[in-house]
Amino acid sequence: MGISPIEYHAWKGERTAQNLRLYVIARSVFRHKIRSLGVIILLVIGFLIVHAFSLITIILMSHEELKASDMNSYLGGGLS
Repeated sequence: MGISPIEYHAWKGERTAQNLRLYVIARSVFRHKIRSLGVIILLVIGFLIVHAFSLITIILMSHEELKASDMNSYLGGGLS
């Protein structure tokens, strides 16, 4: 199927940089894919695995008491 000469007009301007064109294509694909339910579910599961579970684990684990002298020695005596 050929190009219809009525609908097609050759570009007469200056072409943009290739990396900018690739950015526009990537952004368009990303916006299209982010609307998919499967991608949204994967993002939520990934967020939970990376952030929420580790945060809950840190909160539930027992801690040692932090004292000012420990912080002072850790910072090299810069607090005195």
